[in-house]
Amino acid sequence: MPTAPAQTDSPLGIEVDVLPFVRMPIVDRDAQLVAYDICHQTGDDANLAQATLQLFEQGYLDLLAGNRLAFLAVDEELLREHRAGLRFDERVGPRVDARLAACNDAHALLTGMAERGVPVMIDNFVWPDGATEAVTQRLRELVQLAQCVSIDVRGHDESSLVRAVASLRAADRNVVATASYLYEHRTQRACMNLGFDAFEGSYLFKPAEVQRVDTLKPNRLNLLRLLAAVQDPDNGPVELEELIRNDVVLSYKLLSCVNSAYFGLPRELKSLQQAAVYFGVTRIRNWVYSMAIGDLDDAPPELLKQALLRARMAELLGRNLPPEQREMAFITGLFSLLDTIMGLPMARVLSDLPMPDPVRHALVEGAGPLAAVLKRIRGWESADVSAATDGDGGDVDLADAYLRSLEWAEHVYSFVERKAA
Repeated sequence: MPTAPAQTDSPLGIEVDVLPFVRMPIVDRDAQLVAYDICHQTGDDANLAQATLQLFEQGYLDLLAGNRLAFLAVDEELLREHRAGLRFDERVGPRVDARLAACNDAHALLTGMAERGVPVMIDNFVWPDGATEAVTQRLRELVQLAQCVSIDVRGHDESSLVRAVASLRAADRNVVATASYLYEHRTQRACMNLGFDAFEGSYLFKPAEVQRVDTLKPNRLNLLRLLAAVQDPDNGPVELEELIRNDVVLSYKLLSCVNSAYFGLPRELKSLQQAAVYFGVTRIRNWVYSMAIGDLDDAPPELLKQALLRARMAELLGRNLPPEQREMAFITGLFSLLDTIMGLPMARVLSDLPMPDPVRHALVEGAGPLAAVLKRIRGWESADVSAATDGDGGDVDLADAYLRSLEWAEHVYSFVERKAA
């Protein structure tokens, strides 16, 4: 790893350093966002303090958190030696390990933050058996100053998790008990049954272990039909216009998005046909996919955002692929979560779509150059920089692509959420 963050150009209006951070959603029992956890990539500790301070100094937190509640992990060095640079506010607060938070000076600092309205998250919380009254009182104080308390489920059995949640409720009924490091849906369901309020982990982006009945809801069936029709390579601007003409809401959202200030068009585009001529059929086809998938209002919003993020990130990381594969990178990223969204095996979902072989190989078999792009994306989004780069030092491209894609996905999803006038 470099001794100081490298830099690369970006259209974001700020310099993009190699900032090894990724956001992970913490969701409630209905899979709605509670807060974002701003995670540091594993295996890149040399410049943690410098990179964390840059988040505050150069506006990166606004990109990563948007206007939502977020928590940023801080260690002992940051909390004790760089506290002046940690400009937390009512929207973004610290995530602090419980052992550090229990120390006198750290406890006093966190208490002062909480009194100013800064949200605090206590991490790796353990309520030990046989604790003295003094320890119990300090733990109770930590729970009461925190907005969220996170428990790493990997270090607990069911009985200890039951006791932990009961102890949290006894100390403060309003604290958000969060189960962390959830990799499987069955573990998340078990934690939900044990009384946890919120959940964090990669399970959200994985298909359920037990697939649903091999049928689709009407809205998902209609989506697949639209995707199949749009995928037809014989469809040009006129045909694309015809395909979605009767879907007034989709047409409205798509045109509103492409005409937004984000894209800086010299004139307003009045129709999908004009947009396809201006941007090209491939790009408009990709945006139709994005809007249609993002409009599934019974799917978790963070799952839909992640599909959009993967799509744009794959497009950016696939720029060195041959031209024919380069055009397929976007759809590979976007469709990589179709099995999770649909609740069906990927092979079953793609059986109804006329998918190019390189995309099908990547999504079903995990083979080929497009699969390699997906592997890098999945490694980065899981906060594992070594898995994302394969040790090749390509974190500059990944960091830049992630930030650009995050901004793009948020922008596109903001139009998905809008109602037609």
